[in-house]
Amino acid sequence: MTDRVLVVDDDVINRRVLQRGLGQLGYVTEAAEDGSVALERVLAASAGGAPPVDLVLLDVLMPVMDGVATLQAMADDPSVVNLPVVVVSGVEEQDTVVRCLELGAIDYLHKPVDPRLLDVRVRTSLMAKRARAVELDRLEQADRLIEAAQAVERGSFEPRQLDRMASRHDEFGALAGTFQRMAREVATRERLLRSEVASLRIEIDASRRDRQVADVTGSAYYRRLTADAAELKRILHDPDAGEADTETSGGRG
Repeated sequence: MTDRVLVVDDDVINRRVLQRGLGQLGYVTEAAEDGSVALERVLAASAGGAPPVDLVLLDVLMPVMDGVATLQAMADDPSVVNLPVVVVSGVEEQDTVVRCLELGAIDYLHKPVDPRLLDVRVRTSLMAKRARAVELDRLEQADRLIEAAQAVERGSFEPRQLDRMASRHDEFGALAGTFQRMAREVATRERLLRSEVASLRIEIDASRRDRQVADVTGSAYYRRLTADAAELKRILHDPDAGEADTETSGGRG
C-alpha cells in the first residue's frame, strides 16, 4: 500500500513544491494550511473516519496553530502520539526546531528542501515508523500471552481468547497455538482427575458402609436380635408352636 504524507504549510507554493516532489517519489499526498486543519485530519484518520496518514511534513511558523502547538497537541493525544512528524523550517527558526524535536518530531528539513534529502528523510522516517509499529505489536502480543498465563493460574482461561493470535503466521502465532493446546490438555487432565477423585470417594464411602454393616451384623447383639426375630416369625406362621411351647414350659413346671 502506498504511504500517505500530509504536507502542512501556510504557503501554498511550498505546499505544492513538496507535494510535487513527494508525488514523483511515489507517495500519496494531502495538504493542510495550518496546524489546526492538520490536527483535525490526523485525528479523523486515527478514529477511522478518514484514510490513514503515515507521515506529516510540518512547517514551524504558521498562523492559527503553529508547528510547536501542533506537536504539543499531538503529544497530548495517545491516538496520534506515535505518528512520525518531520519539521520543515528555515535557519532563523533553529531554537523553535529544537523545541519541536523535544516534543516528538523525528527529523528536520531545511527550507528550501533539497529533493534528495526529502527522499532520504521521508524514507527513513517511514522505516522508523514501521519498525516502531512492529515493536508495539510485539509488546502487545507479549502482554496478551502474559494475561493468558495469569488467567490459567486463576483458572479462568478460555483457549478461544488466543484464537486471533494463533492465526498469525509468526512466532507469536506458533506460541499462541502451543499455549492453547497445552491449556486444553491441562483442562482435560483436570476433568479426568476430578472424575477419578469422585469415583474414589464413592468407592471409599461404599467400603466404609460395608465395614459398618459388617461390624453391626457380626456383633452378639445383632445375632441375638436375629434369633429372636426368627423365633417370632416362626410363631407367627405356626400359632400352635407357640402353645406347644407354653404347654411344654408348664409341664416342666
